Amino acid sequence: MNKIKAIAFDMDGTLLTDEKKISPRTERCCKALEEMGISLVLATGRSYEALVSYKNDLNLNYPVICYNGAQVLDDRGEIIRNHLMQDDIARYIIDFAREDGVHIQIYRKGKLYFEKRSAEAEFYEKHVNISGVTVNFDNFEPLDLTKIMYLGEHEYLTGL
Repeated sequence: MNKIKAIAFDMDGTLLTDEKKISPRTERCCKALEEMGISLVLATGRSYEALVSYKNDLNLNYPVICYNGAQVLDDRGEIIRNHLMQDDIARYIIDFAREDGVHIQIYRKGKLYFEKRSAEAEFYEKHVNISGVTVNFDNFEPLDLTKIMYLGEHEYLTGL
């Protein structure tokens, strides 16, 4: 194990239980790895705001990878890398969802937004423990999006 310098953990379905908690066993394992000198990095599709409480619970002082790699933050939560979507592509994706009536959510500057409150929005808010804000995406100029999500029935979304 002395050759391993770092281990990156996904959160949902890996680090967290189905109840979105860190089990005592996982916590003990993380502490043992740190005692061996191994850096523990959280790597997730979540925003920093949706992972920071878990980072703090584990007392991790390492960079984190958010939004499936679109953003990397240092141990204090300062942005090291931030890859925003190109505005024209983001607007195309939003318009495509609107035309098909698909629920869409965006992350912009660390905040969650959607154009209408829906069952999908409420489910996601509970999932990541973040409240979203209802807005018209056309009012953002530029969009400056870190992430866009289509939410709905898996089979239907796969067809898109």
